Amino acid sequence: TNQSVIHRPPHSSTIPHSPNTAHLAKSVNCPAGYYAPTAQTGACLECGAGDHTMVASKATTCSSCDGGTKSEGLAVNCSVCLAGTASSSRASECTSCEGGKYSDEGAASCESCASGKYSSGGAQNC
Repeated sequence: TNQSVIHRPPHSSTIPHSPNTAHLAKSVNCPAGYYAPTAQTGACLECGAGDHTMVASKATTCSSCDGGTKSEGLAVNCSVCLAGTASSSRASECTSCEGGKYSDEGAASCESCASGKYSSGGAQNC
């Protein structure tokens, strides 16, 4: 994952981590598309292409998009691939099915047409 510290939220505070102060740590309020894996860092990391945070603020994780979905980066949610396209997991774009293949909406891969059937590129059926 290409992670870089991009944003330090205003009014954020960090408290040194120790057994006696762990309960005092505050969540870092990162903007949409950014996350702070630990409150102690006080900095927000960019959630890159093919990943998403699942929440609009105070995200603590950045997870991979599933096959059949995509994100261009700084995403809260992954977008579903349209019929006639497909994507593997952690994709930044959906790829059009080639001629002789098809896919339904949200497909992780394109399927081959049955014998005797054909499709042009980007087809949702043969």
